[in-house]
Amino acid sequence: MSNHQILSDRATIVDDPAQGTCSHPHVAGERRGRVSIIYDIMGGGKMKPCLSAQTLLPALSVLCAAIALMTIAGTPVAAQVVVPDVCSNTRALGPTSPTLSRIPPCNALMAAKETLQGPNNNVLNWSPTIDMENWTGLRVTNQGYQLTLVEGERQANPFTGVLKGRIHPALGNISQLTQLWLNNSELTGPIPTELGNLTNLQQLYLNNNQLTGTIPSTLGNLTNLVQFQLQNNQLTGPIPPELGALITVNWFGLHNNQLTGPIPTE
Repeated sequence: MSNHQILSDRATIVDDPAQGTCSHPHVAGERRGRVSIIYDIMGGGKMKPCLSAQTLLPALSVLCAAIALMTIAGTPVAAQVVVPDVCSNTRALGPTSPTLSRIPPCNALMAAKETLQGPNNNVLNWSPTIDMENWTGLRVTNQGYQLTLVEGERQANPFTGVLKGRIHPALGNISQLTQLWLNNSELTGPIPTELGNLTNLQQLYLNNNQLTGTIPSTLGNLTNLVQFQLQNNQLTGPIPPELGALITVNWFGLHNNQLTGPIPTE
C-alpha cells in the first residue's frame, strides 16, 4: 500500500477535494485520483471504496460513522490462524462444490487434529488421502460444515469414545461451520478466542469437559447462535458483557463453572 496515511484517533471527515478521506484509528486511506480507498488495518483486508467529501459527502458520513460504531461498540475479532496448506489438490477435497470451498476448512481441521485424540489415544481418521465426507464426526453440506465429535450422536460418520486434548485455534478459520459439538469429553485448556470468528455458527456445545480460563469476549460475535452450552467445565472470571449480543440463543448454559462477578445487564 503506497502513500497511505494512518488516520486520527477519532472519526472525522476532511472536506478537501485533494485530501478528502474517511478517518478512523484502525483504517488507513490512500488517494487514487478523486477517490480515497480505505483499508482495514486490523484485519488486513481492503474495505469498500470511500468517495471524497466533495464527491459524495452524505455517503461518506454514513460510512465513517458505521466504521466508528463497529469499532467502538463492537466485539473484538481475533485474527485467523495461519496453518500449512496440506489439502490442495488432494483426495480430501472430493468433488468440487460451487458454493463451498473445502481447502481452508480441510487445512484447519488437519491442524486441529494435532491437539485432539480419539478413544484409547487413537488419532482421528482425518487425512488428505481420505475424502472429507468420510472424516470422523464431520458432515459436509452445501450450506456448511457440522463437526460432531460426541459419542452416540447420529451422523454420517459417527464418533465413538471420548475425545481428549485441547481445542485448536485453527477451528476458528472454518467460516462455514454451523455446528460444533465437542461436549461430553475430556478436553482441557482454554476456549480459543478465534472461535469468535465462526459467525455462521448456530450450535456451540463445549459443555461437560475440563476447560479452563475465561470465557472469550469474542464469542459475542456469534450472533447466529441458537444453542450456547459451556456448563460443567472449570471456567473462571466474569461473564463477558459482549455475550448480551446473542439474542437468538434459546439455550444458554454457563452453570457449574467457577465464574465470578455480577451477571452483566446486557
